[in-house]
Amino acid sequence: MYNQPPIDSHDMHVWRKERNLLLDQVSFWCKKNNINYTTDPNKISLRYNRLKIVQIWLCDLLPPTEYWYSKNKQLQKLGVTMFVFTDNFVEFDDLEFVKFYSDPTLHAIYGSYQDIVTVNYNPKKLYNCFIQRVESVRQSWFYFLHLKGLLEKGHVSFLLSQLTEYSSLTGVELFDYIHYNYHLDQLPHFHQAYTELRSQVPYKNFLEVLDLALYIQDSKYSLVLETYATNPATDCWLIGEKAIRAICFPAIPLLFMQTRAVEKLQSIGFQIDHHDSIDVAPWQQRQQHLLEVIEQNSIDFNASVSYNRSMHNRDVCARLQQRYHHATYFDEFFTQVLSH
Repeated sequence: MYNQPPIDSHDMHVWRKERNLLLDQVSFWCKKNNINYTTDPNKISLRYNRLKIVQIWLCDLLPPTEYWYSKNKQLQKLGVTMFVFTDNFVEFDDLEFVKFYSDPTLHAIYGSYQDIVTVNYNPKKLYNCFIQRVESVRQSWFYFLHLKGLLEKGHVSFLLSQLTEYSSLTGVELFDYIHYNYHLDQLPHFHQAYTELRSQVPYKNFLEVLDLALYIQDSKYSLVLETYATNPATDCWLIGEKAIRAICFPAIPLLFMQTRAVEKLQSIGFQIDHHDSIDVAPWQQRQQHLLEVIEQNSIDFNASVSYNRSMHNRDVCARLQQRYHHATYFDEFFTQVLSH
């Protein structure tokens, strides 16, 4: 799946275990009730008599509406109805043979930091930015951080990981491929950065201890580059573990996410400051604004305010996790499937 073994901070194992427990609950219920179950909508297997399929879509962005219209036609021919349970924020309607059940409060699955003590806050680094999976936009971030003389002012990694469906290349070969295949070489400042950085990649200027929280707590800002930040979708949103992790610590979050993603997180109770003016801006404008904040160090750090924000967000995660830990959590969804 990946072009190289991923490096996972220990908190990733926590939320993956939580996700798998949720998947197991639904899988067990479907088997008990003789209902088809899948986590891969492209592999529909009708093993049972009931012409219903439960599809679980967690921790990844839903495909665009065009995909679901095509899936609806396929299901119509089979006479099958699919019930999609997802953690995405969704703003499109059900189709005749595709029904959506969205619970975006499941974003709290990423936020298991209640037991981590936040010490007196006196960070040594200006910011942190952890880049494991890379593509052309993230490579442009790496270039900008270098060109602005910011790399050594932060805890920064650029590890050149990617899904093999994107490229099976690794290391400097992937760096070269992205630079030329996506025409970054045609911009003189990017080509300068590429030339100066090529001998240094993969790049990491901190000791790997599989615990990114240590470096977040040693930073004034947390620059987060979300997977779907440049995705053009305007009807579904998925925010990943990097952003939720960042907002649970006092470091000032600088979140490069989908358009309106800040609004969506705020709608389920999270507190996020300093982003309202760019939440609806094009991704290029958001990128330049966040870079400018770091370069100019333009946000005053208030230890009390930042601590209270992070504790508020941890409390939100804890409260929402109690909800999905409850034995009756899936009852409403299960009732919807059975009654259709």
